[in-house]
Amino acid sequence: MSIRLKVIALIGAIFGILVWAEVLVERHVVMPSFAQLERADAQTAMRRIVYALDRTLAELGTSATDWGNWADTYRFVEDHNGSM
Repeated sequence: MSIRLKVIALIGAIFGILVWAEVLVERHVVMPSFAQLERADAQTAMRRIVYALDRTLAELGTSATDWGNWADTYRFVEDHNGSM
């Protein structure tokens, strides 16, 4: 086996080991941290949605109460019936 083939085989082996190491680091270090970041981002987004829905429901409750208070007055204006 010539020196040229030995050097090519050595470079190929080193390249293969580096690719294998990169895949292991990606699977065991990078991907879990990305998954954790995505999970935290999803939880933040869901918290924002819950707060927005709660705020909207509170405003809707206030509006419904206000409109309910004016219902008798509106009926009186329509039919001029004195029984409120």
